[in-house]
Amino acid sequence: MDQVRQVLRYHHYAYRTEQTYCYWILRFIKFHGCKTHPKDMGKSEIDSFLSDLATQGRVSAATQRQAMNAIVFLYRHVLDQPIADRIEPVRARRHARLPVIMTQEEVQQVLNMGHADVKTTEIYTHVMRKDLTAVMSPLDRLESRPVVPTD
Repeated sequence: MDQVRQVLRYHHYAYRTEQTYCYWILRFIKFHGCKTHPKDMGKSEIDSFLSDLATQGRVSAATQRQAMNAIVFLYRHVLDQPIADRIEPVRARRHARLPVIMTQEEVQQVLNMGHADVKTTEIYTHVMRKDLTAVMSPLDRLESRPVVPTD
């Protein structure tokens, strides 16, 4: 790992990136039983590790991509051993986000909030699931103050 850290620092990677890459490289090695050096592994081992992350580990697509970038860095910059073929693991799927649906009463409350500007009402609709009595926009406060003329 010292060699990995040294190369990461040579390329001016951030300290947090260094920690993350070392974590994923160690996890890759441990996944394969700590018996085989990464230079003796190849595309099939990388694919199986990344596929396992997506299927068994149920990580997000971004996390899987981060692990892949760490391993590619290891092979390309530390071991000077390019990966023969394109890495094609089972990809992590993005989870569909369900739309937030407001009830008719909630929509009516939004419309009756009484803000002078529709944009202000739009900004504060995210609090609909909370108590609306305490919600006040900054524009509401400005409207209640007297305007002091400047010279």
